Parts: sequence; C-alpha cells; structure tokens
Amino acid sequence: MTAESGSLDGEMEDQGIRTREGLMEELFPQINEREAGTESWRGAYCSAKQKSTTYDSLDRRSGASSSCSSYYSTSAAKAQLLSQMKDYCSDTRDTDDDDELSYKKQLMESLRKKLGVLREAQRGLQEDIRANTQLGEEVESLVLAVCKPNEVDKFRMFIGDLDKVVSLLLSLSGRLLRVESSLDNLDTDTGDHERLPLLEKKSQLLKQLAEAQDLKEHVDRREQAVGRVLGRCLTPEQHRDYSHYVKMKAALLVEQKQLEDKIRLGEEQLRALRESLGLVLGLGLGMSIGYGHY
Repeated sequence: MTAESGSLDGEMEDQGIRTREGLMEELFPQINEREAGTESWRGAYCSAKQKSTTYDSLDRRSGASSSCSSYYSTSAAKAQLLSQMKDYCSDTRDTDDDDELSYKKQLMESLRKKLGVLREAQRGLQEDIRANTQLGEEVESLVLAVCKPNEVDKFRMFIGDLDKVVSLLLSLSGRLLRVESSLDNLDTDTGDHERLPLLEKKSQLLKQLAEAQDLKEHVDRREQAVGRVLGRCLTPEQHRDYSHYVKMKAALLVEQKQLEDKIRLGEEQLRALRESLGLVLGLGLGMSIGYGHY
C-alpha cells in the first residue's frame, strides 16, 4: 500500500509540471545557467516603438474565450487526481473501505509535507527576488547618473519589455498546458462538441505562443545592444551587476511561476482528497448514528 501510495502521489504531483518546466527551459535557457553565472541572451538593438503595443494586444487576445468547454473550465489537477483515484479503485476492487481510507490519509499526509517544502522554497525565492530587485534599483541609479537621457530611455524600455514578454510567455504556456491536459483527460467516447473547441483553443494558443516567441527574440536582440551602450558608461564591475540583474530577473520570474504552479496543483489535489475523504466519513457517520435506518 505504501509503495503504491508513493507512486501515485508522485504521478499526480508531477503531471503537467515537467512539461511546463521543459517548455520554460527551452524559452529561457538562463534558468539552467543561474549557478554558472554565464550570459545567455544575445542580439542587437532595434527600435522598440514599432512593437510598443504588441504585448498588451496579444495578451488580450490570448485571454478571449478562455472557457471553451466544461473540461477546460474544470481544474485539470482535480480531474487528474479523480482519474488516478478511479484507476486505483478499479485495480483494488477487493480492498475493504478501511484500507482505502488509510490509503487516502497517507496520500494527504504526503501532499501536506510536499506543500510545506514548496512553501519554504517559495519564501527563499522571494528573498532572492527582493535582493535582485534591490540590485536593479542600484543599477538604474547608476544609469541615471552616468548615461545620456536617450540611453536611460533605452534601458528603461528594455527592462519594461523584458517583464512583459516573460509574463506573456508564462501566461500563454500555462493556458496551453491546461488545454492539453484537458484534452488528455477526455474519454475516448467524448463527442466532437467537447473535443473540437479544445483543439481550436490549442491551435490559437500555439499561434499566439509563436508570436510571443518572436517578441522574445526581439527583446533578446535589444539586450545585447543595451549592454553595449552601458558598457561605455559603467565600470566592468557595474556592468557585471547589470548583466546579472537582467539574467536573474527573467529566471526568477519563471521559477516563481513554476513554484506557484506546483503549490496550486498540490493544493487542488489535497482539496479533492479532502472532499473524497469527507464523503466517505460522512456516509459512515450517517450509518453509525442511525441515519441509514430511515
């Protein structure tokens, strides 16, 4: 029972997370380069004003018709858990209710412990984010002090667009993975009225994600050019601080979202287990105090 519990627990908590992490590592290779401290974003500067409204318009379009079916609007994490529990119960039809209750309690305890670890990691990450934000403020103060006004504008515009494109990619990738999860959880006999809207939504999100990747490449090119401009104004040590701030800014945003996803997934699975456990206990309590005789 314990081995099965650990196996199922791991499957439930990891489903969808590895997929998102793989996608984010592909889009943001600097995530894997945090420890090495190497530069990863390359390119040359080009005018930002031509695309100044593209981020917001693309994000607005990506939010349209987000609830295209009951499968998409229902929590994918809960659907995965219920599907896993259904498979487990069908494999253990001869197991008595006490064993099933014990199994669910073990699973809940394991999820609670993992959530505790994740929340502790989240607190540590917040400290890293605060430290990097402070570094960014120091870098901006230096830029204001030693650079020309047009160079300051380029720096600020680049930093602002970096925030936007990272947030946009995270939002679109999350929506895409939720749609894919919903498609995976459809029964084989599900009709086209449920499947087709999800497929259309997936196609729309893939197109928007490709557009967002183009925007990211545009920001990547500007990062190198802004770095060259600052290289003429800042000392080598100050320039290293700038490079570190930019690299960590994107990496920390991605890590923050990944942790939030894992915590949300664990909380939804724990909530679903509590509901399932409460139903079992409620039925048992009703029988024990005589409700079953009426």
